[in-house]
Amino acid sequence: MEQGSTFRSRVPKYPTADPHYRILAKQRSRFTHYDFYLRDPVLGPMVMRVASFFPFQTTSYLNGHSFIENQLNQQGVSFRKHDNAFLSVA
Repeated sequence: MEQGSTFRSRVPKYPTADPHYRILAKQRSRFTHYDFYLRDPVLGPMVMRVASFFPFQTTSYLNGHSFIENQLNQQGVSFRKHDNAFLSVA
């Protein structure tokens, strides 16, 4: 459960002509998000987070170091990397 922006409907404070009339209000609340772990041959590993509640917002997280590593390998540039840090690049 994580916090995110969503909409909630509520009954108006005072009666209206339409008994089914509702007020939509934007608010922040806690709800479930789903994470999808993807591995793209060009961009490298990434995570896409999708909210399970309307308006179903999505967020993408890319690992820029993996993208740079792929680009360096394609261009034949030598480099030394430890975990997610570049120690040296030719």
